[in-house]
Amino acid sequence: MRKIIGLVLLVSVFVLFEVSHPAVGNAFVASTCGNMVCEAGETLTNCPEDCNFTIKPTTVVWSGMNLSEAQLEFAATNFYIIQIGESLVNSNIYPALKAYNSDVLLLGYINSKHIQPNTEKNQECEANELLFAYDASNNRIQNYAFGNYLMDISNPEWTDMSTKWANEHPPEADGIMFDTATPFLLKSKYTALPAGYNKCEYAVDMKDHIATVKADSQKLLVINGLKEALDYCDSGTKCSGCNNYLEGVDGGIIEGFIFFQGHQYTSASQSRRFVNYLIKAGNMGKLVHVSSKSHMGNINKRLFAIAAYLLGNSEYSSYSFVDLKNEFSAPLQYYPEYEINLGAPLEFPNRVEDLLNSSRTLAIRHFENGMVIVNPFDKDATIQVDGGFSRIIPHGGGPVDVNANYDGYLEYQEVPAGTLKVPANTAIILEYTY
Repeated sequence: MRKIIGLVLLVSVFVLFEVSHPAVGNAFVASTCGNMVCEAGETLTNCPEDCNFTIKPTTVVWSGMNLSEAQLEFAATNFYIIQIGESLVNSNIYPALKAYNSDVLLLGYINSKHIQPNTEKNQECEANELLFAYDASNNRIQNYAFGNYLMDISNPEWTDMSTKWANEHPPEADGIMFDTATPFLLKSKYTALPAGYNKCEYAVDMKDHIATVKADSQKLLVINGLKEALDYCDSGTKCSGCNNYLEGVDGGIIEGFIFFQGHQYTSASQSRRFVNYLIKAGNMGKLVHVSSKSHMGNINKRLFAIAAYLLGNSEYSSYSFVDLKNEFSAPLQYYPEYEINLGAPLEFPNRVEDLLNSSRTLAIRHFENGMVIVNPFDKDATIQVDGGFSRIIPHGGGPVDVNANYDGYLEYQEVPAGTLKVPANTAIILEYTY
């Protein structure tokens, strides 16, 4: 839902006006494609000129969601990318989503180096002990978080097994999200490290592993491990053998964008690194999915995160909010920020530092229909603005019910010309008033 609120002086009385955009799944209401408002009955598919939002939203569908037909249609027509849980590989959800929107990008799930005990994949691997990674005492290695077994990525048979699982996805699956494809292991996350573990050699093996799965599966391959790859391999200084780590895949995921462990803001320096990951991968022509994990009831935190994302987004990037309160059990969720439509960016930075103002207190990026202003620092700042802007304020958002309704909308507040305060660790998104 979209709500525009402005101040109109008429016979000395302030009058509110609004345009509503009910969620997909409501009764069809006649609309006018081409009026720059994504109205009821219009979607990115049937009216891209009105609904081609600056932000390409993504979501995840888990096996326990049990989506209604209305929710399936909502997901297919409102999300750019949908990641589908591993256990749904043989379900009819892939063709069902494609039936509603053939352009939605569907990604299956495979873990690049872990196997969960007591699963079908684990049973397939048990006959070949060489697929598993072992410590110096010849014990299988498990991670602490989920108890998953660590596999031997240097073994070509493990790569063959991963390729086999990728190819078992239905034809409607456009690609695979290859989880935990980081170029190194952290000792704190495992019962032990593999015997003879060498960080740089492991990075080279993982690079070869993911590139081979990509080549042999002939599907899009998006890895979870983009930050680590750009830091450790593509920096060119820490392990030259794994340079160009992303050249053999189609893109990557940046998890935990801006927030440390989902709750607290990282810092100005860490947020700068996050945005620069996004810019660098986009400049390489790689798909980049960014997700911010937090408690999504805090709208100021949401607005700050999505504005920071907009500093570095490109045609290759997409975004999602993940509610940590029920990350793996939440129903389908949608947020009004996904419908912010600033048009195409007018600046294409090589680094986020290129967007800092002259006093280096704010990061600012201009778009066809507006601008984003981000204060990543711990001190309040100000900016002078001309008239002709509305400030975008999101309300609501969250679960999409079985009838494909949700309670979110965008409020547009007119901004007078003058000094605009931007408090520390906050952001403002402005849209031109037409």
